[in-house]
Amino acid sequence: MARANAPKPTEKRPRRAPEVGHNTSFLAWRTGWMDVGGSWGWSNVKKEKYREILQKLGHWEQKTWAQVLSEDSASQHDVEVPKLVKDARDRLTAINLEDYDTLFRFRLSGRERLWGIRQENIFYLLWWDPKHQVCPSTLRHT
Repeated sequence: MARANAPKPTEKRPRRAPEVGHNTSFLAWRTGWMDVGGSWGWSNVKKEKYREILQKLGHWEQKTWAQVLSEDSASQHDVEVPKLVKDARDRLTAINLEDYDTLFRFRLSGRERLWGIRQENIFYLLWWDPKHQVCPSTLRHT
């Protein structure tokens, strides 16, 4: 016998899946293309830095691409592959990703960057660039 003060079952409502589109979808991360070798390989990342990076990724994945891009478009944006340093272009060839025209980069801190490939709402992590070497800026403090 049911208790008199038991809460009534809540009405079930279907949840809408997030829209898949240009910048309206929430970020999602994939790690299958992470480069573990080379100058910007993930084998160079210390345990404490991994934690810090994961916190940032967790922060960003709660936002849509439009939100992330509007926060600071100078920090998160596409970069044409020819603008990358030669070592980065050569590394793309070495890991069989030379057929991409652009990479996407996230700014972690003053100099640190995450590099990867954006396809729809998915960001495929590629490199951790702690010294801003993949595509150095001529601007001060970057």
